[in-house]
Amino acid sequence: MKISNFTPETTQERTFNIVGKDLTFKAKVITDFKAFEELCPTPLAPIRVTRDNVKTRNVKDPKFLEKLEAHGSARMVYMIMESLSVTEGIEWTLLDPADVETMTEANLMQEFGDAGIPEMIANKIIRLATDTNGLTDTLLKDRRETFLPEEEELVEALPLPG
Repeated sequence: MKISNFTPETTQERTFNIVGKDLTFKAKVITDFKAFEELCPTPLAPIRVTRDNVKTRNVKDPKFLEKLEAHGSARMVYMIMESLSVTEGIEWTLLDPADVETMTEANLMQEFGDAGIPEMIANKIIRLATDTNGLTDTLLKDRRETFLPEEEELVEALPLPG
């Protein structure tokens, strides 16, 4: 999209000095998560039937909440991997964009550690990717307060099978 003469930047770069060597990391904006959603669809809450024989989604089910948290974490790692993919020479050894089981925060941090990147710098690199994609803490808090529906609205909005 272009608005008047404004075209948003789609990549950012930042240089970090790691043990006396300058490494430049680039991050791009991720606009399409279709590949991830095909690989790892958003989990649906299980259906429960009330005493009145009404079907609803049980959004408080502990197993569903675990799956939802794992999905969100994997999506974040996927976004970081894809965003940093414009960095020249970056290669992942533990993380595989075709295998959602590898997309964990622990593997991401181990990748940085194995490459000799201190945790503090790794967090700054991750921040570069998340900031590039508009995921600042302030923005997330604002969006949660503004757009997340109340639980009752969420239950009503979830699709139920015929």
